[in-house]
Order: sequence, then structure tokens, then C-alpha cells
Amino acid sequence: MEREKQIGVEFAKVVTCYKNSKLAHAQGDSLSAFHQMVNALYHQGNVSLLENDLQPDVCVWEQVKANDYETYKLYVELISGEEELTKRIDLLLIANEFVIMRRVRSASRHIQSIMGAAGFLWTKENLLLHPELQWYQSDLNNFLDFLIDKQVIKSVLLDRSENGVPDFRYCV
Repeated sequence: MEREKQIGVEFAKVVTCYKNSKLAHAQGDSLSAFHQMVNALYHQGNVSLLENDLQPDVCVWEQVKANDYETYKLYVELISGEEELTKRIDLLLIANEFVIMRRVRSASRHIQSIMGAAGFLWTKENLLLHPELQWYQSDLNNFLDFLIDKQVIKSVLLDRSENGVPDFRYCV
């Protein structure tokens, strides 16, 4: 379970950084988009290493190069590609989407096991306060939204409150 938790936490960071890169790029802030994409690739490399039963160390890119050449090539293309920066970010956003989608099921096992073991519908607040999910810190909300969007976690509308706000619950 510990390894699954580490993978989940790192993958949640991938999702947050990828989302932030996409947002910054859409707003025309290429440097922030670049920075966030480098971070997304770094955490993606960590996910890959953990999936291969390796602990990331200081020389993470040498480890990634030996164990996940695809992520390494994306990183190299981003930092040293010959296209202008906005074009490299465009390409990386597209390519990284595919890499992320391939890992979403395995990288979300930890949160799925917690949600499934409880056997009830969760509120976001319940999830955010769960002791095992505290490791995800500020990335948990983005991760939950991503998993709902990708239909890994189901969203159930129970009813609308008196003030018209939808009351959602979540399950696997």
C-alpha cells in the first residue's frame, strides 16, 4: 500500500502541474507554462521509477533515462528542442496527455482502495479530511476533479440544497 500511496501522491502532482501548465499556456505565460511542465515531467518520472520499484534519487533524470525513455525524451525535447518555446509547450501538452491517460488507472489505485473500502458515498470534504489522503495535500482537489472528469471516480448528484447548490457525492 505504501508504494501505491507514493505513486498516487506523485501522480496527483503530475495532474496539478500539467493543469497549471495548460492554464498558464492558455493565458500566454510561456515561462510559467514551461516551469509547470518541467515539474509535471519530473513527477511523471518519479511515478515511473516507483512503478519499477525504484526510489527516485538526486540524479532522477539518469534514472528516468534508464527506466522510462519516453518521459526522458519529452523532458529533453522541452528543455532543449529547437522549436520556439510556445511550440514546444504545445507539443508537450499533447504528448503528455497521452502519457498521463495511460497511467491514470494504476496511479489512482490508492485513492480508489480507500474509497471502495468504506462502502459509502463520499463528499469532497470527507475525502479532503481522510487521514490517508492527507499525503496528497493541496493536490488532492485537482486530482479528484481529474479522476471525476476521466470517470475513474463517479459523481452522484443527490439533490439540490435549499439555496440551489448541487449536492454531489463520490464513489468508485
